[in-house]
Amino acid sequence: MRKKIIMAALLASAAFSASCSVGSQSDETVEKTVFAMDTAVSFKGSSQDAEMAEEILYRLDSLFDRYSEESDIYAINNRMSCDISEDTENIIISACELSELYGSDVSIFGGSITDCWNINSENPTVPSDEEIEAALDSFRKASFSLETMSFADENGSIDLGSVAKGYAMDKIYEELDSDSYYIVSANSSILLNGEKPDGEPFIVSLRDPEGDGTLGTIRTEACFLSTSGGYERYFEADGCRYSHIFDLNTGRPSETDLTSVTVICDSGIKSDFLSTLIYLGGTARLGEYLDDETLKIVAVTENREIYLSGGIDFELNEDSSYTIKEADNE
Repeated sequence: MRKKIIMAALLASAAFSASCSVGSQSDETVEKTVFAMDTAVSFKGSSQDAEMAEEILYRLDSLFDRYSEESDIYAINNRMSCDISEDTENIIISACELSELYGSDVSIFGGSITDCWNINSENPTVPSDEEIEAALDSFRKASFSLETMSFADENGSIDLGSVAKGYAMDKIYEELDSDSYYIVSANSSILLNGEKPDGEPFIVSLRDPEGDGTLGTIRTEACFLSTSGGYERYFEADGCRYSHIFDLNTGRPSETDLTSVTVICDSGIKSDFLSTLIYLGGTARLGEYLDDETLKIVAVTENREIYLSGGIDFELNEDSSYTIKEADNE
């Protein structure tokens, strides 16, 4: 059985530490936690919305789990004939569009590299240079047809890790009442919807990427929010830490001077994709995203500096050893 590692990257102010019973009234506010998409997903809102969100999460999990023989992604990766669901088709097309728009440094077709490192196993090990090169060769030679939803050759493998949780947030938003108040937290991706009962902004605490505490808080209206960082999932070998976020140019865990990137925008899959892309690009490419008026960003560097988009309402913890860095002083 694959090792399940839950690492809370984001802590919503709704305090999702435990599940609670779902009441019989559809408008009763409940808190509930389920395990789906390889993480603990917490929900706060009406019991009816909670039930619908849970159904959506389980449905998508069954389609996207590349290790399950019953999933669409397993069928595609193993060249098996099957009827691909609309959700599977949509997430693949959307991910390809994002790669085309923002760059292919993040790609869902890097599954051969994920498999090479086997970071989700009980005992991951560092692969040899030859194994890494073979995985890179498979990735580079992979040819996928969006028309047939299949690989045209024996190379390539899909891994939806960079977009699956964000897409799930989009589907929950699409299928639930757009006016109702609820919070969905899949740890690294969050959906904040509606208006809080007290009329105040949502408050999200960002985790300190170098410790167990928090970095500070974001006050925001309803939105989608995703965080990426090498601290989320990793393994250690011979005194080195190896992250689950891979550089598709080298076939190795990413080397970046950023330790955490949080992206807020109007799309779950976009926030999920871009948090990974910006993290991989480091501070050298950070400026172009900080200037993007469609995004709000909190980027943390290895030097314990924090870069913020203009207009974001972020408050650093009073006792923090981090400093806010003005983007135009890069």
